[in-house]
Amino acid sequence: MRCVPGSHVPETTQTSTSTAKHTVNTTRPSAPASLTSTPDLIKRRVLPSVASSACPPLPVLVYATKSILEPTLVLAQIPSLLRLLVHLEILRNRAANTIHHVLLQSVQPSNHKSQGRVVLDDTERETLEKRTKASRLLAQRKVYRKIIDGCCLLHIHHLWRTYDESKDPPLTDHLIAYFPAFFTRDPDLRPNCEAALKQLPWHHDITEQELAENSLVGAQAAQFVLDAAQYAENPQQYCADHQCAQHRSSPVTSG
Repeated sequence: MRCVPGSHVPETTQTSTSTAKHTVNTTRPSAPASLTSTPDLIKRRVLPSVASSACPPLPVLVYATKSILEPTLVLAQIPSLLRLLVHLEILRNRAANTIHHVLLQSVQPSNHKSQGRVVLDDTERETLEKRTKASRLLAQRKVYRKIIDGCCLLHIHHLWRTYDESKDPPLTDHLIAYFPAFFTRDPDLRPNCEAALKQLPWHHDITEQELAENSLVGAQAAQFVLDAAQYAENPQQYCADHQCAQHRSSPVTSG
């Protein structure tokens, strides 16, 4: 079964079982015991029973996410983390829509026409209504987008520290992939920005307001790269220009 049937999800959003298999095989030795005991179960019971292109079950997605986050975030795996978070967000939306549908189709226990329909008492209905309250869903979405933009910015900082021009793609490629809303102002980069918005999963269903916020974080990322490059080229001049002591945290080390 394809993940989230009926939703228009970019193909790159699909977190396939092959991706889960890779995550299982690369679990860190320092991962908590609750995680290190999971890979064998996934290998024996989950992977053999589903197609390699199928969406992993929610517990597998959660396991893969935790294996990147715990005990400390693996910065090099942020792109994988972003894809997992996108899938969890899609499943969250699907759950909210399902609950909303249940509420519309439900009846009170006293209703004599309840046969074949969902029966909810007042407490159950109140609980489900709270979980699908518009303000609650909006707040959850805002938190999700802040996490996505924050992870993208953090990964740019990490890439600057580890960048190897002999084998790594230009840092600009990553900036465009993460912050197309900011770099689309450059006509030469606009086609790549449009492609990133259409193809990369962490931009799935992004709204105009979220694009504006993505642009603001993109400006921070661009400024960081500019400052870090200037500092690396001439630390003394950079500190003189920015009235900072050279021994203080530099853009290269403070990201």
